Amino acid sequence: MIIKIKWNRIYLEIEFDKKIDDDIYLVNNKNEFKICSDYINDNKVKMPITCAYSDTIIDSGKWNIKYKGKIVSCDIECAKTLDDMDKVFFYKNRDYAYIVTFEINDDFSLIMNVNFMKKNKNKKSNKVISSNKPLLQPIINFLFIIFTTFLKLYYNLIYLFSSRKKNKILFISETRSPISGNLLALSNRIKERNLDKDYKLYYSFKRVLSERKSIIYYLKVIYKIAKVDYIFVDDYAPIFGILNLHKTKLIQVWHAGVGFKSVGYSRFGKDGSPHPLISPHKKYDYVSVAAPNLVKVYQEVFGLTSKHFIAPGMLRLDGYLDSDRIKSIKEKLMDLYPFIKNKKVILFAPTYRGTGQADAYYDYDKLDLDKLYKLCRDKNYITLFKYHPFIKKKMVIDDKYKDYLIDISDYKDINELFYITDILITDYSSNIYEYSLFERPIIFFDYDMDVYSVIRGVHSNLEESPGNVCKTFDEVINTINNERFDLDKVKRFKNDNILLTDSSACDRLIKQILDK
Repeated sequence: MIIKIKWNRIYLEIEFDKKIDDDIYLVNNKNEFKICSDYINDNKVKMPITCAYSDTIIDSGKWNIKYKGKIVSCDIECAKTLDDMDKVFFYKNRDYAYIVTFEINDDFSLIMNVNFMKKNKNKKSNKVISSNKPLLQPIINFLFIIFTTFLKLYYNLIYLFSSRKKNKILFISETRSPISGNLLALSNRIKERNLDKDYKLYYSFKRVLSERKSIIYYLKVIYKIAKVDYIFVDDYAPIFGILNLHKTKLIQVWHAGVGFKSVGYSRFGKDGSPHPLISPHKKYDYVSVAAPNLVKVYQEVFGLTSKHFIAPGMLRLDGYLDSDRIKSIKEKLMDLYPFIKNKKVILFAPTYRGTGQADAYYDYDKLDLDKLYKLCRDKNYITLFKYHPFIKKKMVIDDKYKDYLIDISDYKDINELFYITDILITDYSSNIYEYSLFERPIIFFDYDMDVYSVIRGVHSNLEESPGNVCKTFDEVINTINNERFDLDKVKRFKNDNILLTDSSACDRLIKQILDK
């Protein structure tokens, strides 16, 4: 018997009156699907609706829960709460919604109703209208269908006439240019091992969400996609929402470790969330994560069952802690930024606000440069600002501050900057992952903590961030002045989330994917 139901983001949590095993199913009048055993713990089921029984979202219809061959009922106290359990997940500019409601029948059996719906702006008609421009939108939709159909046919044609020797690899990003991070580490390792003699390597890098795209771009990138046998991608790539790959393996080597901001399907129902059915995230054959305990985090992000995940370690950490490398990069940074010599370095590196690449920004007015300048001057610090690459509008630093406050956002690799950083100031970013390796102070300047957690969404309790949490800039200044840093939190975070730093992550991934 079910005694409690509640929602936690995209997770539907169901509590039973006794311990259960994995003989539990979602059933309707046509189908019966076994709920993934990963989601069962003692007397509870905690299943993401995006991949409860397979890699697809729970389909529309009336669903019951069956355990040990019998339909499960609710107790009366749980039944009383069902009216408050209805959930609406908006998507596609809020013109569409995925709706989950609950009811019980006469014998108190739980019924879960799932519906996909379109917005109706005409109150006096049953006709569904899904656009503010009812005359123009059908034309736009028709042209889009023609365009995507052409791209699919083009892909199929190139694929049909391409040889399949399982020796072609494409590295692609549609959010970053040039190659960097995990993709660069993997590409370099393949070359170091002379595997580029056995495999032909292709590359495609373009910021498609913030730069102009032409038909030439699509023809070039689809030509490469159709010819290769393996594709490695490091972020959201819209092109795979259009194409359905044949035998080519698509592997996601996500650019980040683990932060707090919600991405992908963990934002389902919020502005900028992916489509429930046709997102590129649903197309991955494999997802590479840094440690086994991060699988559940990225199951939520990508809406995939656990069979797709491998945990070879963070690719870009191979050689990251090598003493010769650290010495070399420190020397390079000292030559590039001579003003940091003989000073302690504060790195201010927050993530962006906004729904994504197109509208990313940061609230510069939350910073008090006068107080920060005084702190740096008095304590022999220098502050380097490294804003998220999605943010186009740069912060203006007055000339009077420029001997202690420097914007170096154009420097490509933030992980190299960590070698010279004494204190990291960030917020919800995943940059804490690599920086925690050094067990140095982390300050979280979460001035919009409550708003951000509601609007953007977060994975875990921000108050438990691995470092000092500050809601005002004065708190940030006081924390540094008083040197009251919570390093124990940083160490616990590192031990919990970073499993392997043996410089063999790329080799493990190559063995698990290419050597199959």
